Amino acid sequence: MSLNFIEYAIQANYHNHTQIINQFIHQKYQTWKTAGIRIYSLAISPNGKYLVNGNHDKNINIWNINTGQIFHTLHGHSNSISSVAISGNNKFIASGSCDKTVKLWNLQTGELIKTLSGHTDDVKAVTFSPDSKILASSSWDKTVKLWNLQTGTVIHNFHKSEENRAVAISPDGKILASGGEKGTIMMWSIPSGALRTPLAAHESPILSIAFSPNGKYLASASADRTIRVWNVETGQLFQVLNGHNQAISTIAFSPDSKIMASGSYDQTIKLWHVKNGQLIDTLTGHNKAVLSLAFTPNSQTLISGDGNAVIKLWNLGIVFKNFDHYNFRQGINQATKAAQLTQTAKSFREWKTVANNWQKSIHWLENISSVSSHYNVAINKINEYQLNLKYAQKNAHTGRTQSPNF
Repeated sequence: MSLNFIEYAIQANYHNHTQIINQFIHQKYQTWKTAGIRIYSLAISPNGKYLVNGNHDKNINIWNINTGQIFHTLHGHSNSISSVAISGNNKFIASGSCDKTVKLWNLQTGELIKTLSGHTDDVKAVTFSPDSKILASSSWDKTVKLWNLQTGTVIHNFHKSEENRAVAISPDGKILASGGEKGTIMMWSIPSGALRTPLAAHESPILSIAFSPNGKYLASASADRTIRVWNVETGQLFQVLNGHNQAISTIAFSPDSKIMASGSYDQTIKLWHVKNGQLIDTLTGHNKAVLSLAFTPNSQTLISGDGNAVIKLWNLGIVFKNFDHYNFRQGINQATKAAQLTQTAKSFREWKTVANNWQKSIHWLENISSVSSHYNVAINKINEYQLNLKYAQKNAHTGRTQSPNF
């Protein structure tokens, strides 16, 4: 697939917050040379209005996504910012730093609300609970802490046998997961703090973990250049994604849980279909390691940050255009074949073939991304074809020869 994308590298001018861009321009890409040093972490507010990035140079920038302007630069940490997160209620920013602290900020005003102290080494990752009342932080000191944000006190202090790089809380707020240097995923129940069955996920350090928004999957990315996707309910390995040729530093699920994006030290971003593990596309354009990724809430845009402090915004409607068109065409062709076979099916074997074709058609259509112009039609077709599938399966079971009218 040819690379079609719109990209922006947003210039971070900390003294003159010049408006960079107002809207997407329909061409392959535009780039602005940036100031600053390495963007380690990005976060997008749930309402889609704000982008926050944490830098190696100790600063946090809050951007208006619609205008491309920085409207606050936050100072307060004494070392580089490893991780930033935005609360689900769009009110707070959390930042974790190599100064061993976690800070809580007001998203609207940029005011420092409180500093959470207790870690004895670099804080590598922070994340909010869905209700915005709890914050989790993982650290190089081999602990993961759960904080009560109202009181600023530690609810649980989990000790591990390895340094921690990544942390995530499930969408229902019931599971805390952490990945570390030895490649193990540790999980605890919230609020009890009970240890769940660990996952021996990788043989190399885990650099990023993420729960899918639908709560079905937990993904881990590693220095071993693989992504592993786990079934949360069973703890079983669901997919292994291979394709990057260097360590994978960051992963993110799309809001509809269908797509995963991965960023690597190989300077590329790869887009994967979660359900079948298919590589959709490889995005090139960064000249340093891709260190952070985030989807906008409408799934229309993927934002990436790299080791040159460059931020790029990728138009996924363009990126997925060929992929979605191919899946739609395959789905319709498979459905046409199923309908034709239905007209003559009489035996168990023939009805089973009909059912298999309806199933394949549904599978192709389910691959279509939510940003596609085909998406709404595909959803309607899936609902229709599922009824046809049930009919074919029933005929295969009973040996009936009656056919529906198409």
